[in-house]
Amino acid sequence: MKRQNSDRVSIRFGTKEPSLSGISLPFHGSGDRRTVRTQILLRQSLFSLMAERDYDAITVQNILERANIGRSTFYAHFSSKDELLNVCLEMFNTWLSEAQNQARSRAASADELFGFTLALFEHLAEQRELFKRITSHRSGAEIVRRALEKNITAAVRRDLAASQRLRPTQPDALETSVAAASGALYSLAVWWLSSRSKLTASDVNQTYRHFIQHGLKQPIEALRH
Repeated sequence: MKRQNSDRVSIRFGTKEPSLSGISLPFHGSGDRRTVRTQILLRQSLFSLMAERDYDAITVQNILERANIGRSTFYAHFSSKDELLNVCLEMFNTWLSEAQNQARSRAASADELFGFTLALFEHLAEQRELFKRITSHRSGAEIVRRALEKNITAAVRRDLAASQRLRPTQPDALETSVAAASGALYSLAVWWLSSRSKLTASDVNQTYRHFIQHGLKQPIEALRH
């Protein structure tokens, strides 16, 4: 007997999206509606399968069966399941960059750092169950955590580099602050997503902001001289 869709979890990437088969993804893509819908179905199918089994055990055939499309249709859009995965992960990077730009536009000062973190924690809160399911599998855990760490580090580096007053006088000053700020953000996010903590996205964000304002005050100040 086939498993019912009630066991599947919602997949979102922080933007408006259509909802198909109980799994939602943003409406990214160009071309006719059939092309876009097919790409959405394929992304939905891959992540729903990753919530159920190890990524290495997923085949293109599994994706085809879950999406209910033909093999030729799949290869008209993607050359492999790895390319499909990379597109999905790049969507998160695109969303995070957009959230960061929006936070900067709302900032009271050009020197205000890491204004994107609340949006990040709110987005992760929506994906908490999905994160737990995917990371319960070895390769899924490696993929998701590596992508999250990479994108958080890039976002932190962009914020520090964009601050007009930050002018590192020591060769490693910028990278030291990037490592500390991104490492703390990534570790806090993974702990919160993996735990049974009742803390809200706002609570966790406040914890991180407190750390940044106090724990990293001296290293960041060093970049301003």
